[in-house]
Amino acid sequence: MAENDKTTLEKYVNSQNITEFLDTTKLNEISQWVSDEYSVDLQSREDWEKEYYKGKKLALMVEEAKTFPFEGASNVKFPLIIQAVLNFSARAYPNLIKNRDVVKCKVIGEDPEGEKKARGIRIAEHMNYQLFDQIDDWEENTDKVLSCIALYGVYFKKTWFSFEKRINVSKAIDPIRVVINYHAKSLEDAPRITHVYTLLPNEIEERIRSGMFVKFDYESTKQEVDDEVNLDYPKDDRGYKRANNPNDLDSPVTFLEQHRWLDLDNDGYKEPYVVTMHHATKEIVRIVARFDIDGIKVNPDTNEIMKIEPVQYFTRFIFLQALDGGIYGMGFSKLLYHMNEIINTSVNQMFDASTDQITGGGFITQGVEVGKGHEGGRIYFKFGEYKMVKSKGDDLRKNILPRETAKPSLVHIKLLELMLKASEKLGSNIELLSGKQTGSNIPAATTLALIEQGLQMFTAIYKRIYRGFKSEFRKLYRLNRLYLDETEYYTVLDNERAIAKEDYEDKSLDVVPVSDPNNITNVQKIMVAQELMQLKGTGLNDKEITRRYLEALNIPDIDDLGVEEMKIPQDPE
Repeated sequence: MAENDKTTLEKYVNSQNITEFLDTTKLNEISQWVSDEYSVDLQSREDWEKEYYKGKKLALMVEEAKTFPFEGASNVKFPLIIQAVLNFSARAYPNLIKNRDVVKCKVIGEDPEGEKKARGIRIAEHMNYQLFDQIDDWEENTDKVLSCIALYGVYFKKTWFSFEKRINVSKAIDPIRVVINYHAKSLEDAPRITHVYTLLPNEIEERIRSGMFVKFDYESTKQEVDDEVNLDYPKDDRGYKRANNPNDLDSPVTFLEQHRWLDLDNDGYKEPYVVTMHHATKEIVRIVARFDIDGIKVNPDTNEIMKIEPVQYFTRFIFLQALDGGIYGMGFSKLLYHMNEIINTSVNQMFDASTDQITGGGFITQGVEVGKGHEGGRIYFKFGEYKMVKSKGDDLRKNILPRETAKPSLVHIKLLELMLKASEKLGSNIELLSGKQTGSNIPAATTLALIEQGLQMFTAIYKRIYRGFKSEFRKLYRLNRLYLDETEYYTVLDNERAIAKEDYEDKSLDVVPVSDPNNITNVQKIMVAQELMQLKGTGLNDKEITRRYLEALNIPDIDDLGVEEMKIPQDPE
């Protein structure tokens, strides 16, 4: 690698805004690339966007008026999708985020003296402290991910170091605001990732004054163009459904932050950068390097750069892989959409038929004087009231013919029941998982087997979420290695602890989630712990076995118990 190339890249890595090194012509060229390729990626996911908005609208059960088959017809939204989402979230959140321990360290290689394990304990304690105490909204953002991933099929987290706050940040981002080419195989293989976000005018001014953004004019075009990129609504609705009031002087301003590749040192090889563009004016306000100096790989024979490892800011949490191979996956909004629509139609048809039958109507012969002006019409009754009717016939019933109305058929009801059962099976709302008793005198082993069978789909989903957490924790580990103070003090159970930056330096440890995707219910954990208790006295660590049994029972403050030996209660049978 030529010395001037290395110097240029080091200068870019250390720069807060690389735009200061680029001329206007180059910046305009980059702006055109960002804008055009953002449009390409948007176009590639048009079909997914339509499904996203339709599923979101159905899940939110938006109230709408119907005029067919009559004005004010029934338009019930059956809560099928949202019920499946709530059931998943209710199981996932407490099983994946338990207590304050979500990160643990896995030792890589031999550790005869236990130094790696001791360092791993310090790192795990410190990272758990960061997640729950230093990053104020990490748990809230994780809750959002676990709720919305079931609906949309995917959710993202963006992890970075905030130089203003001097802490790590990890924010949940709606997939509609993370624009990726739909056909990309993974985040790492995607040619671009564009984060569409907004800033308040005061936040923009702060970034300009700190040198993070270049000075630019955003006020004059703020209200005019931003509706084009308002992703809160489908394209057809963006013209009249505005997220911002045009009279609000502090309304948010839209930016495109594109994580992409550019050849800024003109050596024929593109480097990874983050380009931020003000959407309305198409002006580039910031460019920063998306790589570390130690991520540059040089060919020892030619001394040329052969690869640059990009820094990945985004973590993808996937619910179910898309069957067409798309990057955005699938959730209940797609899996249950058509069934939900069929159920809605069936329920509304039965309500409309009942309304038609209750309200009645029919034909009256000319010899009967009844209703408005004695010419027929609506008749209103009070309780116990009789109406006077003039009739020339001897039998009033012969002069009034009720209109025949169709009743909901038994076949219709059976089909509705079939749809409900099929949708509940797909949503895994089975009785055992909902806490309902399926029968009496069922052995515990049989019940556990039924639970495990019912949880097979959720186990696969949890493993995907587990991979997402692992990726997020590795990003936080890297940020600590780069930006942590030489010595940082933190508090655990009212005891002040210290961790050194050098603890994060080498690669002899890996950070992984504490949660086990194979044991996702308390019943499963207790059953496994009970089997482990049977192995006490066989040469294993009996104290650790007891600890794991108490942890499975969710007993708080285990260290205060001081239990060395414990016998598990035996089944009387």
